[in-house]
Amino acid sequence: MQAQQAIDVINNLAYKPGWEFSARPVPTWFRDAYANVRGESLPEQMIVFSYKIETVNTDRDNARSGYPEGRTLDADDPMDVTVFNGEDDLMFHLFQLIMELELHESREFFRRKDQGWEAPFHPHKDDANELWEACMTRAETN
Repeated sequence: MQAQQAIDVINNLAYKPGWEFSARPVPTWFRDAYANVRGESLPEQMIVFSYKIETVNTDRDNARSGYPEGRTLDADDPMDVTVFNGEDDLMFHLFQLIMELELHESREFFRRKDQGWEAPFHPHKDDANELWEACMTRAETN
């Protein structure tokens, strides 16, 4: 896939309200710096993929009060688009990324009110990740 084709596809994607996607060429200054540091050129079909998600702070105290505090999640990631065999592959990859982000956020939101608003599968807690993995393993064997 060519960089401009991928940029055009990404810049025309839509998902839920509060979710934005964009793409742009890798800036020349970054390409030059990469070449100076690495001694090799950055692949031509490398782009910058960006996302911005308007959500809420999922901390326990915020959950107890109905999530009044907003939060923005955003990232700029390099993407080598030569790995995609056309627009469908690119869109599928991005949809999988969305599902990973959704799962992560869902695990933060999922709470037990009767246990002090504890998040049993919270992805930032080791014990919650262990429980998640144990449950996933049991689900896969059933």
